[in-house]
Amino acid sequence: MTRLFERLGAFFRRRWPRLEASNDPHQRQIAFRLRLVERNFGIPVKGAVLLLVGIYLFLTNWSESVFETDREVALVMVRYFFVLYAIISVSGGIMLTGMHQLPLRFSQLVVLVLAFLDLSLIHI
Repeated sequence: MTRLFERLGAFFRRRWPRLEASNDPHQRQIAFRLRLVERNFGIPVKGAVLLLVGIYLFLTNWSESVFETDREVALVMVRYFFVLYAIISVSGGIMLTGMHQLPLRFSQLVVLVLAFLDLSLIHI
């Protein structure tokens, strides 16, 4: 797994060399905060929430009592969005797990995209 992250990091360094070059003097502090909050706390909490919501949406039988067509369509749309959300969240979590081998700017972009995705899920 670390070899995959090393190759991914090398790809980003070759493709976008400006991602690593930053004028911010507090890069270590930013990396420490990202590692502490997003990787050490955010990923386990998001994994537990994804598991519980997935069980509720797909494995419980409360949805069998939904007979109206509008509600059925809404439930199907929520399920599709949840599957897409879960795939993107898991892939972002995998990238954050190997964040020490990726450029800091890329890790910040991943966190930003995941935050917007979380916001869109809350909005629905």
